[in-house]
Amino acid sequence: TPLEHLEFHNLTYISYNGVAVAYDGTIDFESNWRPHLAELRHSGTNPTFRLTLTREADADRWQARIHVGGGSADGRMALETTANGAMQLSGELTPQDIELDSALSSFNLRSPVGGNGSGQTDLFAEGNSAGELVRSLHTHTKFSVNPAAVLRFDLNKAVNTGGKQHGGQTALQELSGQMDTQNTDQGMRVTYTNIKSRAGEYT
Repeated sequence: TPLEHLEFHNLTYISYNGVAVAYDGTIDFESNWRPHLAELRHSGTNPTFRLTLTREADADRWQARIHVGGGSADGRMALETTANGAMQLSGELTPQDIELDSALSSFNLRSPVGGNGSGQTDLFAEGNSAGELVRSLHTHTKFSVNPAAVLRFDLNKAVNTGGKQHGGQTALQELSGQMDTQNTDQGMRVTYTNIKSRAGEYT
């Protein structure tokens, strides 16, 4: 084991749009640089964001437990090595009862919507090193929020005043869509697609 224990503090990640988030964490390694137990946390918010990975025996599989936005996103991850020596990371997570505004504030972001969301997340990364895996990480999440609210925008007020006034909130009976994240050399890019919502008589 080249390194048995790694501990870091105030490790700063800068997203695609320039938002910086500082993390603390620890990693306990086994042979071949395989983490036995790893924890990543951002304790500057309430509730705290925490990611914990626990290896399944000697297999290249890990149980993942994520606490964010007062909810959870638990699942599994697996690492495979291709014939040409590249590593491929894949996994599935199940977000449950995550408060969106609180979750995004954990990453120093401001959410346009509020409500508790759930869904299904698939993730994939490929590279010849741990650094390349992190830089190539892509996630795809299908989510639903019932009920939800558009924060800082009142749709009825905007319609009734011809757009002259719109301060407030818009209650939504339902909200669903897809969110993709893609790490790049310039940070993480987040894309939303297939957004559908219903607010009273409006869809």
